[in-house]
Amino acid sequence: MPKLAIPLTDANVQAAVPRDNPFKIGDGGGLYLYVQPSGSRSWYMSYRRLGKQRRLVLGAYPGVSLAMARTARDRIRRLLAEGKDPAVVLREERMRERERQAAGRTFRLALNEAGELTIDKPHSCMRLNASQVGALRAFLIATNDEGNSQGE
Repeated sequence: MPKLAIPLTDANVQAAVPRDNPFKIGDGGGLYLYVQPSGSRSWYMSYRRLGKQRRLVLGAYPGVSLAMARTARDRIRRLLAEGKDPAVVLREERMRERERQAAGRTFRLALNEAGELTIDKPHSCMRLNASQVGALRAFLIATNDEGNSQGE
């Protein structure tokens, strides 16, 4: 039978002082605060899946508050109840988020009627006038191994 934990308060979490060895302060439902001798504090969630003990890191305190950690714990428990592995679900979500952010980091080239080229990058924009575009085109033609340009 699991040991019942007294729910933490923000005051308990803030008052957790480091010791010589790392230690855990339980909140219940598998959620605990892990306090390192260096003073860093991180939230973890322990759970069992297919007979194996597992744990997930939820984030470092104070970046992840007690309320946020409890919300994450409840979500993980719902995923377990649905028969899903929370580690796999969270990893897939992080990958989708990275892909979504990467899609916004692409650059765009635009050549207008006057022969000016605009290069839009995520954090900057470069504009080349018609003579600079001509010099760039000549450079690309000169450095092309076959001697022909795919742009023409």
